Amino acid sequence: MLKKQTKTKEMKIKNIKKLIFLCALGNAYILPQANAQESSAELDTISVEGYREVSRTDNEVTGLGKVVKSSQSLRKEMVNNIRDLTRYDPGISVVEQGRGASSGYSIRGVDKNRVGLLVDGIPQIQSYVLQGKRNGSGAINEIEYENLSSIEISKGASSSEYGSGALGGAVGFRTKEVSDVLDPNSNWNITNKTAYISKNKQLSNSTAIAGRYKGFEALFQFTQRKGHETSAHEAIEKDASYEIGKLSAFADTYDLRRGKAPNEKNSSFFILKDECPTLDLSCAKPKAAITNLPYLKNASLKEDMTPEELEQLKKMQPVTEKFNAKNYTGALRALPDPMKYESKSWFGRIGKQIDEHHYIGALVEDTVQTYDIRDMTERAYFGLDELDKFKFSKGIYRGQDLAQGMFITDNFTNKLQIGLNWSRTLFIDEKHKKNRYGLIYKYDAKSSESPIDSISLRYDNQSINIENTYLALNCAKYPNVDKNCRPSADKPNSYSHTLTNNYKEKHNLINLSAEKEIVKNDFTHTFKGSIGYDRFTSELTRTNFVTSYASSEYKVLSGNGFASNPYIYEMTTALEQTDYCNTTLSSHLDCVPRVIKGSNLFGALQYNLAYTDRVKLGLGLRYDRHIFKTEDRWTGSGKYSNLSYNFGLVVKPINHLSLAYRFSTGYRVPSFRELFGYRVPGFKKGVNDEDHYVTDVKPERALNSEYAVNVMGNFGNIEASYFKNTYKDMIAFTYDAEGTRRGFRNAQNVTLEGFNVVGKIFWDGVLPILPEGLYSTIGYNRIKLVDNKVKTGFARVESYLLDSIQPSRLVLGLGYDDPYEKWGVNLMATFSKPKNVDELKGSVHLAGSGNSYDVQSTKTRTNGWKTFDMTAYFKPYKYITLRAGVYNIFNYKYVTWESLRQTAMGAINRNEDNGVYTKFAAPGRNFALTLELKY
Repeated sequence: MLKKQTKTKEMKIKNIKKLIFLCALGNAYILPQANAQESSAELDTISVEGYREVSRTDNEVTGLGKVVKSSQSLRKEMVNNIRDLTRYDPGISVVEQGRGASSGYSIRGVDKNRVGLLVDGIPQIQSYVLQGKRNGSGAINEIEYENLSSIEISKGASSSEYGSGALGGAVGFRTKEVSDVLDPNSNWNITNKTAYISKNKQLSNSTAIAGRYKGFEALFQFTQRKGHETSAHEAIEKDASYEIGKLSAFADTYDLRRGKAPNEKNSSFFILKDECPTLDLSCAKPKAAITNLPYLKNASLKEDMTPEELEQLKKMQPVTEKFNAKNYTGALRALPDPMKYESKSWFGRIGKQIDEHHYIGALVEDTVQTYDIRDMTERAYFGLDELDKFKFSKGIYRGQDLAQGMFITDNFTNKLQIGLNWSRTLFIDEKHKKNRYGLIYKYDAKSSESPIDSISLRYDNQSINIENTYLALNCAKYPNVDKNCRPSADKPNSYSHTLTNNYKEKHNLINLSAEKEIVKNDFTHTFKGSIGYDRFTSELTRTNFVTSYASSEYKVLSGNGFASNPYIYEMTTALEQTDYCNTTLSSHLDCVPRVIKGSNLFGALQYNLAYTDRVKLGLGLRYDRHIFKTEDRWTGSGKYSNLSYNFGLVVKPINHLSLAYRFSTGYRVPSFRELFGYRVPGFKKGVNDEDHYVTDVKPERALNSEYAVNVMGNFGNIEASYFKNTYKDMIAFTYDAEGTRRGFRNAQNVTLEGFNVVGKIFWDGVLPILPEGLYSTIGYNRIKLVDNKVKTGFARVESYLLDSIQPSRLVLGLGYDDPYEKWGVNLMATFSKPKNVDELKGSVHLAGSGNSYDVQSTKTRTNGWKTFDMTAYFKPYKYITLRAGVYNIFNYKYVTWESLRQTAMGAINRNEDNGVYTKFAAPGRNFALTLELKY
């Protein structure tokens, strides 16, 4: 009997969870009134404590354009990184940075700094792209997902909620509280999560400990990840093979020209004095020469050769090498560049419940992520097409290292020599570091009679640093690769070039928020307000900008080069360095720190009104005042005031139907990169001041309108919506009317529209004979360009390309969750349309002639594709959960647009668009496994 009562109670709790989940997915506040009353009766009999499930309507009454994820859903969806987060959410995509990291999200046709990213209300680092090829990172800091309790993704202009940058939308992350780890009836808990992902060989582990004692509470968590690059489809590695021709060196002993005597030696013999102090003729050796010499291709060679001459002729031919896909280096590489990734994150909270009304607490986070990449598109060898680079080589070498005598030089001197014998390698390392600490005070009135229900006062100090190091090396003997090698005097013609760009943003934010709810008759009034002040600094420093090389000088002491009278050389090698930070460089290359300081004062108010369950209305206002200051007269500064607002209305004319409308605005003040401006190569301060353009722009603005129909009932809900987004005064790179001063100006207006569907069906609500826990999901998004206008008055405008629009995508799901949550399984099917080629096209407008010419962001587009994934979980014991996922079950070969977009014109760290796209292919069949323990 007791067992039966326990099961009944668990079933009731399960039903309550289902109702809460419906609220999160789609306005479940308009469930049929009878069902609501029945559920309310159940709620009266059970006391449910602990974590409150996040909802789409937490910040805005309609929930339109919102996607919310709790820590529970993150675990269930097996989210391990930024790409996993939105894989089943059409209309939201990740912007690839090109070196393993990411540059934010793309939502509603805009991306990077036009989509806001905030953690606990604190802006995260901007994508800062330096001028010039291979300069800087352009990445954002990736959030550690194990530190999070919930995520809200807001599609469409959302500045009344998130402030500047929420032009196309925003992503708001919330970090864990102690209650997210600690069970309601426990004083302490320890959790451990271990995961393995096959597609990038990532192994991760996260351990948390939480406790509560006499009003004190604490949470400490450590998470570590180690992995590699995301692999392409395994068929690519099996199918791709390469045969290359490379330059080499040979001993130029015999003169093979027509008319020469058999075995007649060249006049290229030499002796190095320090190798053979006695200068004995037995020490003489022929100079080295480069293979594939032009005269091998004409008829000037003698016809009859001795065996020795034929052997030399054989060595004079181009060298052929074969490589598999993994070891090949060059522009035609079919696989992604190898990468080592590591992340370590410490996260902690402590707090004290002083009494039933007052709480104080503190937070600390330290996260470090490293991405170490070898750029394998950089040839390790010298190709046949590079023959002319070696025309000034001396051919002098030590020992028998013939290739040492062949080198590239940038002029007619012996300076900056790069030897043929060294492997040519390029490494790009990134280190992302985030430090944050904060203090918080909370007040809870615990009474509806109080003038304010709750107050929160918090202070946060956050510093995020992204260090990017470019390292080109020619100092390991070919074909070896050694990242730790460096030029030295005992390595003639060895070379290295380094450059480190360090970008840092700091925020000191204080925020006061309050909430009040008033219930009177059938009306519920909810007021939420906040005021805050953020003092920030953006700083980019360039260090370690050094070229090192071992240059050799050759002094002829005597001789004429014949074997009987060889040249006597005195060879000296010295290590030389050029520190460019100590030289006078143009403004776009110099090492002067680029510092912008400023502040943001803001205030926001949200008012929601609910009349029974039939009408809900919301109005939100936010005012922001930004001030930017700098001591650099070539960098933009200024003051920007912006008022953002949102309006939402939900009407339920009948029990199973609701109609919703949302209107919202967004804005973006210029980014730190845009304020720094464009620096014309060669321009120097004090010399070209009159010709330099200092950034002077208005904020970009956005308008968002959405209309929706929502059908709901015991079966679940389905919501269909139409949206229209208008972007005004978008900042683009331009030339002024005279065509001389280049920089960032407000130059473009864009209008987009689209259609979105989201829903979840509980099949036992459709057919009672079907088992409880069987469900289906649907997600669909389509967006298209309506209008794209470029403003007049400029000599040249490079219009904003809309390649950031995700192709139309449909995601269908079929799953089952055991009513007792012992096990579950879910099958997801994703179908993507091809990329619309019209979205890849743009134009450059030339006002002087009145003409324009078309440009295309990339040479190709993705085809339509589909993939199927399956995940499952099993809970053999209350505190043990095993999760597994199989992705791309049928091992399809396809390329997503998000990945291929790395070849587009506007891509950060753009990959060369040379027609080889296999390196961007999605992984083949891959697996993920997670074990969760709780003590």
